[in-house]
Amino acid sequence: MKVLIADDSHSSRLLLERALQNWGYEVIAVADGLQAVARLADPQIELAIIDWMMPGLDGPSVCRHIQSLPRTVYTILLSGRDSDEDQAEALQLGASDYMVKPFRASLLRARLQAGERMLRLERRPEGQRES
Repeated sequence: MKVLIADDSHSSRLLLERALQNWGYEVIAVADGLQAVARLADPQIELAIIDWMMPGLDGPSVCRHIQSLPRTVYTILLSGRDSDEDQAEALQLGASDYMVKPFRASLLRARLQAGERMLRLERRPEGQRES
């Protein structure tokens, strides 16, 4: 499965990229929100990990763009912001999930797997979906 990583921190981007590749994902990594929006034209991108604070477009703006796509992209918004209000705002702005930096790899992997399950369920024909 193809995953977009958008983070302006080179070290965070590299850490995420290596972890995801080790877990078997195909990774596209970019350094800002404008590049993220451009890469989202690729219909094979189904998962995205987006940093909240980036140059060009911030994470919430990228999430709003993702909401306008004709497909579902399971989006995890990463941030150093740790308040309940920030998490609620991220979800209201269109993020599928939210994680605080520094993140724990085991939780990130579990959340990506949850996103994959959701995407698989969404692709099933209407009569085959669980209620």
